[in-house]
Amino acid sequence: MANLQLIKEIADQKNISLSAIASELGITPQALSKIIRNNSTKIETLEKIADILKVSVKVFFPDVNE
Repeated sequence: MANLQLIKEIADQKNISLSAIASELGITPQALSKIIRNNSTKIETLEKIADILKVSVKVFFPDVNE
């Protein structure tokens, strides 16, 4: 299961606001907050978020063995 709370943590570490991420995704900050709160989104959206944060999508799946 994905851990979308990491979006906030990684964004904080990289000094990227959630509003900036939402803007690049073409959604409202409230919609991004809902994604994080509900811990659910389409894989395509998660891939875009990972690209914005310059991380691998894998970081959101800490329980998956490689």
